[in-house]
Amino acid sequence: MRKRAELLAHIQNTNSQYNLPEIGVKIAYKANRVGIAERFPSPPSPEVFPSISP
Repeated sequence: MRKRAELLAHIQNTNSQYNLPEIGVKIAYKANRVGIAERFPSPPSPEVFPSISP
């Protein structure tokens, strides 16, 4: 499988796993990918643990 196909399949699979409505258009075309990133929540921020001073 080629890189581009892997990435497009990943987007479609992730969309399905988040139980979001279908994208509805063929995302293989660049013009149809506008707004795809906004469908997914941003990844959680890494937690910052306070350092313990000895």
